[in-house]
Amino acid sequence: MELIEENGLDVLTVKDITMRAKINRGTFYAHYQDKYECEEVYCHMSITEIVNIYDELLMSLSVFWIELE
Repeated sequence: MELIEENGLDVLTVKDITMRAKINRGTFYAHYQDKYECEEVYCHMSITEIVNIYDELLMSLSVFWIELE
C-alpha cells in the first residue's frame, strides 16, 4: 500500500513490489496474476481487517452497556 501511495498504481511495477517485499518475481506470480490482482487482494484483506476490528469494538461496547444496566 505504501508503494501505491508513493508512486501510484499506474507507474508501480511488479519489480518495485518484489524488491520492497524482498521476494523474487516467481514467488509473486505464484500468488498473483499481476499488480492489479495483488492490489485487489490487499485491499480486500484490509477491508476485512477493518470490519473485524469494528465488530470487536461493537461487541465490547455492547458488553460495557449491559454491565452498566
